[in-house]
Amino acid sequence: SGDSMFDGMDETIKNSINKNLWLPEQGYYSGYLYGGIYPIQSRATDALGQSLSIIFDVATDEMAHSVISRTPVVPFGTPSVYPQMPDIKPYHNDAVWPFVQSYWNLAAREVENIDAFNAGFGALCRAAALFGTQKELFVASNGDYRGTAVNSDKMLWSSTGYVAMIMRVFAGMEFKTDGIEFDPYVPKYLTGDKQIKNFKY
Repeated sequence: SGDSMFDGMDETIKNSINKNLWLPEQGYYSGYLYGGIYPIQSRATDALGQSLSIIFDVATDEMAHSVISRTPVVPFGTPSVYPQMPDIKPYHNDAVWPFVQSYWNLAAREVENIDAFNAGFGALCRAAALFGTQKELFVASNGDYRGTAVNSDKMLWSSTGYVAMIMRVFAGMEFKTDGIEFDPYVPKYLTGDKQIKNFKY
């Protein structure tokens, strides 16, 4: 009959996320519930979960706009988690991960919050330019890579996140089974002609 045990599961999960994790007073999602039989909604949040809620259409349009405009950010980017915990070296805590920032940027573009996108893209460019490599992460509170608990140079997911800005935002590529659709967004500050050559799909 084509019926599957997974039919409708996406809506069940979506509804459960929106029912249990949405923080209406903050205007974004909680990162998790904790506790046993009477779970408590954490006031902590994570940038990757916020981003994926928009990219995978879990958030309604109103919620998605709220997530991008109200989730806390810092001058150096979107911290992976918020709030920060004292006396813990930056890794997930007090850190901006370029790959997470890239997902955030894609979500910001999806809701057409151009200020949020520009700030997020600027965070990627600043880090790559100043560090001379694509670091795994950097410290959210001061923008430096020094002082993190663990870190790597030439991090693949940081690099691919940056490339995604070019392919998925500036060229506006959306990859489909039967080809590529284009909906480009090129910020005014990126002047001049742009070309992507020898792209095989």
